[in-house]
Amino acid sequence: MSTRFVKRSADAVPYDPNMSTRFEHLLPALGRLADNRESVSLAQVADDACLSPGRAQRVFLREVGESPKQFSLRVRLQRAAALLLGTPARIVDVAVATGFEDHETFTRAFRRYFGVAPSAYRATNPDWVGPDPIRHAATTAPCVGLYRKPLTNNVQETSMTNHSIERHTLEETPVLFGRRKLAKEEIAAGLAEVLPAAFGHAMSNGLEMVGPPFVRYADQSAAYFTIEAGVPLASAAPEPDEDSGLTTGSLPGGEVAFTAHVGPYETLGEAHVALDVWMNENGVTATGAPWEVYITDPAEVPDPAEWITHVYQPI
Repeated sequence: MSTRFVKRSADAVPYDPNMSTRFEHLLPALGRLADNRESVSLAQVADDACLSPGRAQRVFLREVGESPKQFSLRVRLQRAAALLLGTPARIVDVAVATGFEDHETFTRAFRRYFGVAPSAYRATNPDWVGPDPIRHAATTAPCVGLYRKPLTNNVQETSMTNHSIERHTLEETPVLFGRRKLAKEEIAAGLAEVLPAAFGHAMSNGLEMVGPPFVRYADQSAAYFTIEAGVPLASAAPEPDEDSGLTTGSLPGGEVAFTAHVGPYETLGEAHVALDVWMNENGVTATGAPWEVYITDPAEVPDPAEWITHVYQPI
């Protein structure tokens, strides 16, 4: 079996045309996009991923749910929002600091994303300049609009044919999260509290986030779910203060059964049923709690039929 390199680089990863390209190829590119204060070209993303530009674009769309350009713009605008609310910097300085060519370009992009001009956005909080995680995250976190309805135990009909199950091997990922024991009808409100708190704590403490928010179902009874909801981090972080309601930990490494679910959160039970059926048919048993990763931000994609959620089950 022959291998080749798409780009010659000291840290290039061999590209095997007979192997499917997976999320791991994108990690260097995601790191550059998340950390860079300026726009990152598709050529740079392709170089980081050791793929051709066309393939990099397709893989990025498939795995992340948006193009590299959309991802980069979103991260820069969210960073700009944090600067507007968390610092007294002039709007033109915020524009420059987040890689926009000029004030007008920044204002147009900001208005398209947040629905208001930067000055109006800042004016909504005239008495607040500082890293208040809850209030900031409530308006700027990637999980804005994430009001997930709880899974039910009585899924009568599923579309399991729409769920392709794959075996992946993951590396252990540091996370910042909050744990809550909730009745089923309380899950949506619980996530609306915990996820913004985790995002806000990471932002205000300079913790680098490396992916969308997740929810792990640590335990389940007839009446309650114990959920762990938060954000993945680039490296292990100090333990937050006890009164924050947050803690640090990790999503486990090792082998998982994986499926991508497309559709509203109410139908996520179908993905879990599909995984359960696949494990039974293949003689595989679960070795830990499953988790979901919310690839699509409902605030950006209003049609629930287009929402993408990745579901992982350790095996």
